[in-house]
Amino acid sequence: MKKILIAYLIIVSFACNTNRHLQGSQIGLVNLNHYYLKNSVSLDNDYTGIVISNQAIFADVFYADNTTDEKMIVPNFSGQMVVALAVNSIDQDRNITFTKAEINGKYLNVYGNLSDTKEDAETVPTAVATVPKSMDVKEVNFYIDGKLVKTALVISKNENNIFVDVTSQVQQQSITKNVRRRPVVI
Repeated sequence: MKKILIAYLIIVSFACNTNRHLQGSQIGLVNLNHYYLKNSVSLDNDYTGIVISNQAIFADVFYADNTTDEKMIVPNFSGQMVVALAVNSIDQDRNITFTKAEINGKYLNVYGNLSDTKEDAETVPTAVATVPKSMDVKEVNFYIDGKLVKTALVISKNENNIFVDVTSQVQQQSITKNVRRRPVVI
């Protein structure tokens, strides 16, 4: 009887030690078509990742092309945040689109593709989408064609829950010296 109990405990202990978080959990991602970066936003040399959870900051960073017949999707910041990836110096003549998002522990991984044709030659290629808010997410990793191209830290400012790429000009305009790095409280 002792041998059976010991064998059972060994099997249970191995089962509990397996890492079930190797694969991320896919979450809903809704592309926001016809939103473009405002000219006042400074970009990094290659890719600029932006994460926003506040309507006022979203309006400061993006404008909507209202000339299209397509119905515009407006983010609902009470349960969503916006992720965006802009291409600055490379692949200016290509279009970027997000394909999926997944949460893997403290990471939000957003995947996208570059296509050969660009819709609007006057704008910076930018993919913009909404994802559900998560209190556990501390970093957003942006992948293009399977390759990690940018990581944006999730930082909050006071109670406004403003999230930005720490390397972008958006951060310099939006975050003051009172910012402290901590898990997101939404």
